[in-house]
Amino acid sequence: MEEAKVAPFNLSGRGHEARVTLNRRLAGVLRGQNIPCVYISGYGANNHYPLRVFLRTEKRLNRILRKSPLAIYSGTAVLSEPVEVHNGR
Repeated sequence: MEEAKVAPFNLSGRGHEARVTLNRRLAGVLRGQNIPCVYISGYGANNHYPLRVFLRTEKRLNRILRKSPLAIYSGTAVLSEPVEVHNGR
């Protein structure tokens, strides 16, 4: 992953980097992908992902598609538009 080359991920403990959770739609689309995350038990979403990965993804999608289907609101990454998922069939 390109982001890991920029700086190591620090997702838990004191001084952790900014994190986001995923809404159900985005989590379903990304299920099975190799994205670093930390599991934090408690109320709400338990998997927390590095914000910088989703910011870079949003920026690239804006450049390629002229509008990203990904948005980040209050620490949650969401799909703002429907995305077609192909299961390799």
